[in-house]
Amino acid sequence: FFFAIFHSNMSSANNVRQEELDFDEEARKLFEMLNLPSSGAAMPGCKRYSDIDAIWAHPVTAGTIYVGNRTAASSRDILLRHNIFHIVNCQDMEAPNFHEKDPQYHYFRFPVSYWSRAPNMNTSAGVLKYFEPLFKFIGAALENGQNVLVHCLAGAHRAGTTG
Repeated sequence: FFFAIFHSNMSSANNVRQEELDFDEEARKLFEMLNLPSSGAAMPGCKRYSDIDAIWAHPVTAGTIYVGNRTAASSRDILLRHNIFHIVNCQDMEAPNFHEKDPQYHYFRFPVSYWSRAPNMNTSAGVLKYFEPLFKFIGAALENGQNVLVHCLAGAHRAGTTG
C-alpha cells in the first residue's frame, strides 16, 4: 500500500522541490490540537490519542508491531508491559535512544524523513534498498515472536508511515 502511494507521487515530488517539513513541529501542532501536554504524553482517559497502539501481529509467532510516541519509547514501564525490547527510532539522528545502554534493548535508527536524500528513490529498486534494513530488523524480531515498537515524537507522522 505505502509503496503504491509513494511510487505514484514520486514523479511530481522529483519535479518540484518541496520545503522539508519539521516533523517535530508537526507533532507539536498535533499535541496542541488534541489538547495534550507539550511532551505528547496521552492524558489518562483520553480516547482520541494513546502513547502506543498495536498495529499487526505475526499469525504464527504472535510477535507484534506497535506504533508509539516518545513517551512510550522512553518509559520502561510501557515497554515492559508490552514486552518490547526491539525499538525503531524514526526521529532525526539527534533524538535519543532512551535505553541503548541496556543490553536487553535492541535499537534500529531509521530517520524516515531523510528518504528524499537517499539515492534512486525514484525507482522501485531504490525504495526497496532504502527500506530493506528496516524490514530485516522488524522481520527478524517478529519471526522470533518478539515485539517491536516503531516510534517518533508523536507516533503519528514518521512512525505511522514507517509502521
